[in-house]
Amino acid sequence: MSKELYKAFIDGLVEWRDSMTARWMRGDGFPQTDDNKAKNVFLAALTPEQREVLAALLQDEHIAGIHD
Repeated sequence: MSKELYKAFIDGLVEWRDSMTARWMRGDGFPQTDDNKAKNVFLAALTPEQREVLAALLQDEHIAGIHD
């Protein structure tokens, strides 16, 4: 596979592949399990604006991980 084709393939994945964690941050939090209880308590303490900033950071890292 050529370098250009590989780059196009990876860029295509990034376009449609959202971070599940970022989605949970923007939505109702993590699934309601004992393992996620502390995460959801933390999220509940954040303002909607803070949750969005954290979700954006996580999404950026997800995309960077795919590129690396």
